[in-house]
Amino acid sequence: MDDWRSEIENATVSNNEPAVYISYAWGGDSEVIVNKLDKELQERGITIIRDKKDLGYRGSIKGFMEDIGLGNKIIVILSKNYLKSYNCMFELSQIYKNQDFRERIFPIVLEDSKIYETRKRVKYIKYWDKQIKGLDKDLKSLNLGVNISQLQQELNDYGIIRATFDEIVFVLKDMNALNPEIHRNENFESLYEALMEPTAFKNKAESSTDSNISDAIVGFNQKLTEIKDEVISS
Repeated sequence: MDDWRSEIENATVSNNEPAVYISYAWGGDSEVIVNKLDKELQERGITIIRDKKDLGYRGSIKGFMEDIGLGNKIIVILSKNYLKSYNCMFELSQIYKNQDFRERIFPIVLEDSKIYETRKRVKYIKYWDKQIKGLDKDLKSLNLGVNISQLQQELNDYGIIRATFDEIVFVLKDMNALNPEIHRNENFESLYEALMEPTAFKNKAESSTDSNISDAIVGFNQKLTEIKDEVISS
């Protein structure tokens, strides 16, 4: 069993509360905030799961990201780098597709994300359009389009990120996330109180059913086809 899964089970058994994941882009202000946040919440008895300390050598990166998507409570440090990162946005799309997105997510929005500016959000969508076009063009340039299922899956992931970007970011910008300075000055007290509120839903890893997952996949595939057709034909 992966180390982070053991830690989640131990935390749930000991205090009847699931562990809290942190989703963030490495480096810069994001990591400074995460390091302080991690220390502060651990001292208050909350088990924090983050990749740099819990994803061991040779552990599955994609498995870790998918587990974040099933998490009950996830802190997201939103930055420009996050919104342009395949790994970060894959995590965020996994969280979104597993329902109860607004209830499960606890955002801290960095100034450089610019998610409150409409035209900046359009630029992010154009960025993901460009990623889809570029990878699709590269795949089509291969002499033989066989044995590339993993590359094709990554293109599909790009499509899902693009298809859900507008809806995801709308939810995030609509939430009063406070600003990083307020969080730091109060030692993350508001965030801590929100995390300690009881949830009205079970851990997604326990409550997701095959039918729910199938419905989500069908919906995403429909959106993906529409977006890919629109982007590639433009």
